[in-house]
Amino acid sequence: MAEDEQRPLKRLRTLAADSEDGAPPAGSSLAAPAVDLEHDSEFWLEDGNVVLVAKNVGFRVYKGLLAAQSPVFYDMFSATSLLADEQHDGVPIVRLCDSPEDLRHLFRVLLPKTQKDVLKDTYNLKTEFHVISALIRLSRKYQIEDVEKRSLSALCAIYATELCRWADIDSAIDEEDRFFAIAAVNLARLTDTPSILPSALYHCVLLQSDLLLGFTREDGTKEYLSQEDLGKCIDGTAQLVASRNTLTLSLASCIRESGADSCLRPGLCAIARKTLSESMVARPLHPGHEAHALSSEARRWAQHGLCDRCIAKLENKEDVLLMNLWTHLPTVFKVDGLGDAWPKAL
Repeated sequence: MAEDEQRPLKRLRTLAADSEDGAPPAGSSLAAPAVDLEHDSEFWLEDGNVVLVAKNVGFRVYKGLLAAQSPVFYDMFSATSLLADEQHDGVPIVRLCDSPEDLRHLFRVLLPKTQKDVLKDTYNLKTEFHVISALIRLSRKYQIEDVEKRSLSALCAIYATELCRWADIDSAIDEEDRFFAIAAVNLARLTDTPSILPSALYHCVLLQSDLLLGFTREDGTKEYLSQEDLGKCIDGTAQLVASRNTLTLSLASCIRESGADSCLRPGLCAIARKTLSESMVARPLHPGHEAHALSSEARRWAQHGLCDRCIAKLENKEDVLLMNLWTHLPTVFKVDGLGDAWPKAL
């Protein structure tokens, strides 16, 4: 996982610490020296009364607004109000160990400048995952419960417990988007939200050896799965392949037995069913989807010339088999504590 983000904030030195008797050093002034830092282009408010610094990027904001929403910020500002020896234009500076990118996402919610920055219930996986990740991690760190609850709910909507909902999201993403699952697993562990794990670990498995590359946050920080979760992916891969082979062979058997009762062209479909079932037995997983156990075989059926009614029959059969596999994902990845949060086998 990423470097611990919960470590205590660095205590700022006081001017008194630079002299033996507690008085300001000779030739010094009680006024703190100017600090060289980069002003954030979005959150540098000229009348702000505190400057939060992350990696030399300064955010000049209103400490009262932050303190009202976060007990951690409240305690932080109370503790440093008289101790800070770093100032900028007479405004006290507090240094944080967060990234500027993460803080920007949090401040857009806590100090919104436009309506679009107000906390949302849903986010787009492809374009807004970094937002969700930052909001969950920082809202938990700074104990902002409403932000954590709603952003975590948005993550749960992406790594859904319902197969049809998850399939819609999965169909709209590409290989690179699956790296988000690494962070999703870590967020599930951080927040004790096991319902995220089955579908997120499944996406991790689809990365195959690229899983070891980790997930890169906006600031360049790398996240990796824990050894325990890596083990779940390794062990789960073999089970998924075996389960998928069983599923495909069940479909092949269904194809051989008969077509749809109202088949539009019985003779042609009988020939198509024979060649299709033989190809499925010889190669249970179609090329490019060897690890994608929840992928559909519909492309094969159309290519072999089955009529629409025979295809509809197979789709219904496949839906049942895929749902059965979906319900067993927690077992495949050894995820406990789900209770009623995950669908049961039919």
